[in-house]
Amino acid sequence: WTETNYNLCTATDTVLNIFFEIPDADAGSDADVCGLIDTLNAIPSVPGSTGFWTSNVGSDSFNNGSLPNAEVTVLPSTYGIHTFVWEENNNGCITTDTVLISFSQIPIADAGPDNSVCGLVDTLTAVISVPGASGMWTSIISTDVFSDISSPNSEVTIDNLTYGNHIFTWTENNNSCINSDQVNIIFYEIPIADAGQDTTEVCGLSEQLHASFSVNGPGVSGSWDSDLGTGGFNDINDTNAVFTINATQYGIQKLWWTEDNNGCTDTDTIYLIFNEIPVPEAGPDAAYCSMVAVMDADEPTVGTGTWITPRPEITAVPLDSINALISVTDSIEGAYTFYWEVDNNGCSERDSVIITFFESPIVDAGEDQNICGLITTLHGETTNPTDSNLWNYSGPGLINFSNAADTNATITADTVGVYQLWLTSVNGLCESIDTMEVTFNPAPFATFITADHTICQGDTSFV
Repeated sequence: WTETNYNLCTATDTVLNIFFEIPDADAGSDADVCGLIDTLNAIPSVPGSTGFWTSNVGSDSFNNGSLPNAEVTVLPSTYGIHTFVWEENNNGCITTDTVLISFSQIPIADAGPDNSVCGLVDTLTAVISVPGASGMWTSIISTDVFSDISSPNSEVTIDNLTYGNHIFTWTENNNSCINSDQVNIIFYEIPIADAGQDTTEVCGLSEQLHASFSVNGPGVSGSWDSDLGTGGFNDINDTNAVFTINATQYGIQKLWWTEDNNGCTDTDTIYLIFNEIPVPEAGPDAAYCSMVAVMDADEPTVGTGTWITPRPEITAVPLDSINALISVTDSIEGAYTFYWEVDNNGCSERDSVIITFFESPIVDAGEDQNICGLITTLHGETTNPTDSNLWNYSGPGLINFSNAADTNATITADTVGVYQLWLTSVNGLCESIDTMEVTFNPAPFATFITADHTICQGDTSFV
């Protein structure tokens, strides 16, 4: 600066002005941060300038507030948006810029405990760790279906071809802060127990059972039980176990088969009706001299009896009587086997008896004879040529038979008189007798009292 007065006297002075660039503060871009720590990103606009960070939250702490890239830590209680101011100072020339950092809590995903379920459906039990966070279920098996994929307690349904272990992933999202957890769920098929036929009539004290498994694989088992307990089974875990009662327990017994597939159970019930096996007694073998017989079976202690005849022409009346009347209507004699069958609710046994029928012979010794002399032929008859026949006699003398077994025998007496003869015909055990009488009279003796002489044709002679 030069000053001149009116006398043209001058004086000069100098002033030094320093010009500094006004900084253009840049605090960096707004950002979302997962957790409690962020590294700030201010950009100095003037080389050699200084800067300083401040926050609208007093508890925020900087590792070095003068660094453009200072690390800031917030407290857990202050999750949310924090305002940070970057002040840039270039030799007293100061400008500021603000950046907004949203701090979000990092979730700790909890998909719930591992579990096993019976059937095709399970309700999952994830737990939201951060209020307001969202979540999503996924599965590595494409056929798994979630009722609500975003619900922590979603129901999941699997395909019936995919029983076994399923891994489900629960991903929790808190403002893009993501964490995942997995849960293993083992799905077991619910068995359909099959103990066999619902109701079975049993003959005797024991019955073999016929259960079957509906599910195969590790951990599958089954067991029997009954109203009488388990003592009657020879092996309670055998599908084909034998169940035995004692003689005081005839009647209906309730049994059930429980199938267990790794804790998933089902039970089926059956009823066994135990019936005493009858012991029939048909009576002793017998023979009859007729085509009719009376049976002699014992009265059954259980059940009802009936006679079984060997052929239709042999009848038993009444069939269910222990003393049935047997008739051979076609009169064919012989030995026949009859069965006395006793049935107790389908439990039947039979005993046999042999009855031999002989037709009683009909014998006719013939008409009485009155003869002259000591020889005659008998005229006996019998109905059956195969019968055994025999003549016998009584009288004043001896009789000689040409064949005593011949009904038409010729007899010779040694003495005149009246003889009783009887013809016996035997058929098996059956015997018939008929009698007749033969009177032998002395034969007359003729004496010729004339001498020999000749008679001509046409003449008469007297003796």
